[in-house]
Amino acid sequence: MSSRLQTGGAAGSLDWAAIVAHQIKTPLAAMDARLASPLGIDRRTLHEDIEKLARLIDGILVLARCRSAETGAVDLPLADLIRRVCADLAPLALGRGQTIAFRSFEPATSRRGDPDLAVEALANLVENALKYSPRGARVDVVLARSGSVLVMDRGPGLSAADRKLLYRPFARGSAGGGCKGNGLGLFIVAEILSRLDGRIDAMDRRGGGTVFRLDFAGGCPMPPSAGAP
Repeated sequence: MSSRLQTGGAAGSLDWAAIVAHQIKTPLAAMDARLASPLGIDRRTLHEDIEKLARLIDGILVLARCRSAETGAVDLPLADLIRRVCADLAPLALGRGQTIAFRSFEPATSRRGDPDLAVEALANLVENALKYSPRGARVDVVLARSGSVLVMDRGPGLSAADRKLLYRPFARGSAGGGCKGNGLGLFIVAEILSRLDGRIDAMDRRGGGTVFRLDFAGGCPMPPSAGAP
């Protein structure tokens, strides 16, 4: 079963300013309450609140850049960009006893887009795969001959309810309760792919987990099943 988002903007008619204001207000209110507590300051939880706010602001800045920047469409060196993302996220994987495995097959056709935005999309997907995969798991990233990029995790997979919210901002899936995040990762990926006239698909992975497929500037239809490792 697959979930697909094509071009057209993931935000739709959402009152974006109101949603962002609410999401920023929540961690600020939590920090204010902790500072005013008669029990004293819990530095650990305060630090977590600050981290949450920082992640939220980072995500909002990426979205603002995606929506306002003039994108320059060039041939994407996808293999090099993926290697860069994997190298940047290797310490995060190592800290969880995980590995990131990248395999590249020479694409039959080139893909075009903005390299900086492409890196943002790839990094969000790989980081998301690490976050939802268990300790010791391997996240597989494949550059297919079609030019598609597959990011495959060993997480809990997607329920029917999760699929309906998959690309909505600040929505957390049923399996996301124990994972740190702000609910912007997949929304950012969807916004970037929309801006680059691309497509993102999600489907179940054989043996458990999820496969996300990115196609920059078009691409082939999703295969009926994902037999990749």
